[in-house]
Amino acid sequence: MPDNVVEPIAAPEPPDAAKARALYDYIYGNFTRNPLIEEDVLMGTVSAVATLDLRVWDDYLHIQSVQTLDPGFGGSVALRQLCDLADKFGVWLHLIATPFGMDKQFIKKARKLVEWYEHFGFKRKDSRMVQGAAMIRAPRG
Repeated sequence: MPDNVVEPIAAPEPPDAAKARALYDYIYGNFTRNPLIEEDVLMGTVSAVATLDLRVWDDYLHIQSVQTLDPGFGGSVALRQLCDLADKFGVWLHLIATPFGMDKQFIKKARKLVEWYEHFGFKRKDSRMVQGAAMIRAPRG
């Protein structure tokens, strides 16, 4: 191929429930369960840990929640780890960005949460934000 020709970037494969299930089984088989909430798994590092509640939903690995005792650090480390695994397994991720609590600052907090997820490659499915923003992330690589 000549030097001045750029090869097209291949589109990611569509979401696949079998791949999502394989990643779910891998995570729940290899990571420590949260001793307080058995459905949650601990991800991250010793100094930056978060608890994630994951489900296989349709063809996606759905992130039910990300919680940490160290806001602004543990969640980012754990989510990066999850995204890296999703890329290796070829899994699409799905979530609904909803801050905990329904107070006067809900919309502001929700927008900030959406921006945080966007740093990890998540895209909004639509512009509505009634109970949160639905977002997906295609596997990279």
